[in-house]
Amino acid sequence: MTSEPARTRSVKKPEERRSELMAAAQVLFTEQGYESTSIDQIVDRVGVAKGTFYYYFDAKHDVLEAIVDDMSLTIVGLLDGIVDNPELGAIEKWEQLVLVVNNWKLARRAELMAVARVMYSDANLVWRTKFTALAMERAAPAFAKVIAQGVGEGVFATDYPDESAAFVLSMLQAANGKVAELMLFPDEHEDAEVIAKRYLDALHAGIQRMLGAEPGSLTIVDTDLIGPWFEA
Repeated sequence: MTSEPARTRSVKKPEERRSELMAAAQVLFTEQGYESTSIDQIVDRVGVAKGTFYYYFDAKHDVLEAIVDDMSLTIVGLLDGIVDNPELGAIEKWEQLVLVVNNWKLARRAELMAVARVMYSDANLVWRTKFTALAMERAAPAFAKVIAQGVGEGVFATDYPDESAAFVLSMLQAANGKVAELMLFPDEHEDAEVIAKRYLDALHAGIQRMLGAEPGSLTIVDTDLIGPWFEA
């Protein structure tokens, strides 16, 4: 009679387990909301003990911060892949940056809306400010490269590509905040979608003037894609 081989417990690398917890939390936040999700539900979904969660995160809010941070790094990675393409001109790079980011956001609309509901609450003002500053710091080099290239090609006219990139990102973040408010609380505004498009049209005009670009030569945000964000 032969004995059955002893079962071995699967031991995962720390980064894999951390990613599993983040993925489970993100699904739950999207499905039922941040406030309605407990740490017990997150660990149950992964099939680990509660202590495992606290090995990687101090609190539920920390896993949300990690999710948003990961999103930020993903977007920057997408930007760098376009910016470093030597076959593209500055305007082409700009258009591809806009297209890739818009498509990435649309594909994750439900997840991003779940995050935005928490991020844009009054209680999270400090965290939102810190995250916004970090996101701008990460994205600024990519935008500065495209602007500098555009100056060299004669399609942009600015003596300060780095500073211009910082201002562009500041304007984008301000517009994002206003549009997020309109999306999250549409009932508080008459014609919220129309107002959002006006803000984005103003953003287009302001950035083009600041960079010295020809009117209509740059797409900042495709306003035709705004509609899906206001769907229930």
